[in-house]
Amino acid sequence: MSESGFFVLTIRGEKMTTLLMAILLPLLQGVEGTPSEGTAPKKVEDPDLLQEGVRTYQIPPVKKVSLEGKDLSTADILRALGKQTGLNIAWKYVDEEKLLSVSWKDLTPLEAFDSLCRKHEDLHYTIQMERLWDKKSRSSILKGVRVLFMRGDFPVAPTSYVRHYRVTLNRLTLTRETNYAKQKNEGRIQVKILWTPDVLPPLLQYFKVGFLEDDQGTSLMTPETNRYDHRRSIQTITAAREQYLTVTFPFSYPASGVQKLSRLKGTFLFRYPERMRELTIGDLEGDPPAREFRGVTVRVEEFRPGSSSVHVKVKAEGVWEAPADPHLDTKNSWKDPYPFEVRDMFLLMEDGKSLFSERSSFQSAKNSRTFSLEFKNPEGKKVRDFRILCAEKFSYDQVSFEWKDVDLPSSK
Repeated sequence: MSESGFFVLTIRGEKMTTLLMAILLPLLQGVEGTPSEGTAPKKVEDPDLLQEGVRTYQIPPVKKVSLEGKDLSTADILRALGKQTGLNIAWKYVDEEKLLSVSWKDLTPLEAFDSLCRKHEDLHYTIQMERLWDKKSRSSILKGVRVLFMRGDFPVAPTSYVRHYRVTLNRLTLTRETNYAKQKNEGRIQVKILWTPDVLPPLLQYFKVGFLEDDQGTSLMTPETNRYDHRRSIQTITAAREQYLTVTFPFSYPASGVQKLSRLKGTFLFRYPERMRELTIGDLEGDPPAREFRGVTVRVEEFRPGSSSVHVKVKAEGVWEAPADPHLDTKNSWKDPYPFEVRDMFLLMEDGKSLFSERSSFQSAKNSRTFSLEFKNPEGKKVRDFRILCAEKFSYDQVSFEWKDVDLPSSK
């Protein structure tokens, strides 16, 4: 992972007999049917990396899973997965006592999860946001992200595992239609990419298909197939559901007699903030000063604290001098008008805690945008200042995948 300085941490498991596993597994056990200890962070952020108002973020290293044993209970395997991956793993309505034999060596977490589901034959999982109801604020609070295993079928589909990600063929269709003036034949493939909850990519820079060929050696690429999908925000569309993304692309209808797609190669490119500068605006109840960042001027136009909430109106003006982006053809194709989003704005309270907005809206004009933010403050704590994290540098994570011998739908 070029710019983020990724490294691989491998947790290896030696071959062990059933008796040895019976001795070791109690050390891994928690309360049955409950999540393993700890929650999965969105990003690894070292407090020591906050220097001179600059925060540096890194994507966590990829952990590997190694486990071998015979006649292990499903519950014990799930606990072992939670310990080795450090992820918040929970389960319900699962046959915990079902005995399975596993032989895993240096698998990615998602690869191990999939292997367990296939072996169990009545198990699947989702990676979803976990929320709790807070009686004081009378609203749901985000607790974290968890991997939840449940009873159900697990689909078998062409799949690639790349570090934190799993790329799966989600849907493949072939259509023929006519309006009696002309006939349209088209194929469409939907790709699903899932990630472990310790990364949560905020933005898809692009998705593209570079190679698509049938079993007769014919390319099925079309001009539309190889288009780039620039800048697709992810966290805004996955905030309240499973953590995955799907993309669809068309291809030419294969010739008669073709039964398979012999080879397909594609790439997802995710963008992460690597370095962010913290802008602080104080004196909110007096005359808040304006702050400037790379051609953008930010002002707090309205600050209205209440007994249980705080309203803030912020205006950003100017044209952002965006950092160089090696993955865009020209600066004209840059879609980010400002170096921050709503989720990068927060209030710092007197007790040192950060308060993020519950509701937000914005109005755009030429070279300006006005944000209206609502913060819940049920305890009526005093606000110290308003802060914005502005992107100074990005890192990129390229996820290239390949599938071979994909069966086409049959008319029989």
